[in-house]
Amino acid sequence: MKIIVVIVAGAFFHYTLNWIINFSADSRNTVDFWSGKVLVATNQAAMACMALAVNIACLFSKSNTKMKILSWVSLLVILIYNLTLAGRTLIIMSLLVIAVAVIHRLKNDNKGRVKFAFLIICLIFLVLLAYNIDLFDIKTIVENSELYDRFFGEYSQGMTEDTRIDNKSNYIKHMFDYPFGGANLRSSFGYAHDIFLDTFDEAGWISLFAIFFYIVSSVSRLNRIIKTKLFSFGLRQVILCLYVVFYMEFMLEPVLQASPWLFEAFCIIDGSLCALLDIQKANVLSKRSKG
Repeated sequence: MKIIVVIVAGAFFHYTLNWIINFSADSRNTVDFWSGKVLVATNQAAMACMALAVNIACLFSKSNTKMKILSWVSLLVILIYNLTLAGRTLIIMSLLVIAVAVIHRLKNDNKGRVKFAFLIICLIFLVLLAYNIDLFDIKTIVENSELYDRFFGEYSQGMTEDTRIDNKSNYIKHMFDYPFGGANLRSSFGYAHDIFLDTFDEAGWISLFAIFFYIVSSVSRLNRIIKTKLFSFGLRQVILCLYVVFYMEFMLEPVLQASPWLFEAFCIIDGSLCALLDIQKANVLSKRSKG
């Protein structure tokens, strides 16, 4: 858990510093704190995705009051800066991770299931009420933001109109034209925004198979963690939400080309879980041999 905290906190701290120096920015592509260069919004949003997962996991776990307050504050920072970044991915990601966290909590909390479900319904009602009555100018701030314009403004674009879908389709149609990579498809269609297709375009079939089998094996490890009751529910909730966010990023952004650090973070966390599972397996075998 300490490894997760360090990695997530580092990326979130970077995201927060960028928010502070771009507090009054009028463009979604804002300046990066460390480099001083303009950084595209999707790369900045990537810095917040892990913190988004961990904080949502904490909110929907049996964590203490201090942890829940910290999670609420962190989520507010993420969402407020995203009003400037206008990242649709973070919004969709938030909704999906909340759904996953709630379902996982309901599935594992037999005694408090009804109470928890009631609290969720009340929370949804309060959020909608606060927005509709424009409490603390929430509605006004949101509807005057870059994010709102991307969804509902004059040049808004529906999710089905997103170029990512067309790019993925074009990559699949022309996969056999360049089997050994070379970024030929990227020069024609742009990024596929897909870790498998972008890897194939960059380095060919061998690399595609390698990344495919690694991701599939990570899904297997995630499943083992979730099903192992020896690990606390809080840990399993955090890991589940984190992996959901990672997989979404892998399928929506050109991670290896634009944010390779995020894939490296995934590898470190996944490697740590692999070691954790090996230790747990060794302990079980040791107990059996002694028994």
